[in-house]
Amino acid sequence: MILIVTEGKKTEREYLHAVHKDLGTGQYVLRIVEAGVPSSCVDEALRLRNDPELPAPEQVWCVFDVDAHPRVDDSVDRCSECNIRVAVSNPCIELWLLLHHQNFGQSKHRHTVQRLLREHTPDSDKDVDYRRHYRGKVPEAMRRADRLMEVAEVSDPKRPHQKNPSTGMMRLLRAILPSTAFED
Repeated sequence: MILIVTEGKKTEREYLHAVHKDLGTGQYVLRIVEAGVPSSCVDEALRLRNDPELPAPEQVWCVFDVDAHPRVDDSVDRCSECNIRVAVSNPCIELWLLLHHQNFGQSKHRHTVQRLLREHTPDSDKDVDYRRHYRGKVPEAMRRADRLMEVAEVSDPKRPHQKNPSTGMMRLLRAILPSTAFED
């Protein structure tokens, strides 16, 4: 089992379930839990990982945005110290979704990224219609995200999440999907 604790209530969960159903092998069971702000995600990930009533997860991930959240760096540091993997999107998860549709390399506020995404998915708002808007586009989103992360890691190898735009979602997808999922 892979435990994924997300900041968001809907977008991350819908996307991750849909992409895993579409491209996954069934090798992993995903348990996706919403926990709120980044520090709460780390707290919940630790609580669930250490809960003797639950099966021990093979991997634990926290997924959150930079947005305007306080203590993002502290949350990333705690994840590192506690052997929790992290997928941070700066400024927001909608950046990852936008990369399915276009290149994006400018530092922008989350509202701008959300508006640009709505241009590609005008009927979706916070709903993720994976089949309609994202299916078949994951490999290109991965390449685009990798390029953004290369730039972010050059800027600060220890804190690439501070670079706007950047996202670590492709790392999570590489952990939960077979490598054949990323071939065109």
